Amino acid sequence: MTDQERNDFLTLDSAKARDEFIKEFWERRSSTPGNQHNAFKEEHYRRLVFANEHFAGRTPGWKTDRGHIYIVYGPPDVITTRGGVEASGPSQTWSYRHIGDKSQVSFEFVDACPCGEFKLKK
Repeated sequence: MTDQERNDFLTLDSAKARDEFIKEFWERRSSTPGNQHNAFKEEHYRRLVFANEHFAGRTPGWKTDRGHIYIVYGPPDVITTRGGVEASGPSQTWSYRHIGDKSQVSFEFVDACPCGEFKLKK
């Protein structure tokens, strides 16, 4: 969702207007507009379910840093896991060959607690 779309959605004052916005939102992203089958929407919801099943703890999986990155970019090409380092805790690095026009993008997540809640390292 773009910033403009988010702002537009937040200004809507009725459930009917929000429902229509959501319908149009997914239609704009469909590879086959006008068709009931929307592969983009289905993939988004598949990723959301995966995130909830694999990254949830005290927080729903879709709200976690790993869940957010997974939903937006999909499964990483490579995951590197490191054991607990006293200063920072266990970590995972997710590497993607391509994201948009960028090559070799990585995200590092650290479980500083260590309690299973991996946070995106800034």
